[in-house]
Amino acid sequence: ASKVVPESTNVNSRFYSNTVLPEVFNNFMKKRDRHTVRDVLLHHDNARPHKADIVTDYLKEKHIKLMPHLPYSSDLAPCNFYLFSKIKNELAG
Repeated sequence: ASKVVPESTNVNSRFYSNTVLPEVFNNFMKKRDRHTVRDVLLHHDNARPHKADIVTDYLKEKHIKLMPHLPYSSDLAPCNFYLFSKIKNELAG
């Protein structure tokens, strides 16, 4: 599910950790059996709000692990070949 951020909203680390991540995590958990969920991985880029302490603290609290993101992308990003189709299939249920 996609959600549009209201115009003139400042997407900073506080908004990301208090609004975006909880919504993503809660939507993810609605589609899963809470007792069997483990090793949740999140992939986001190296934008400053994503790297802030408040965000990393939230992820630790929820036991969410981060997939590393290179500071640059190669011409042939592996995401294009496997990750996006895998995510689409997982979210479909």
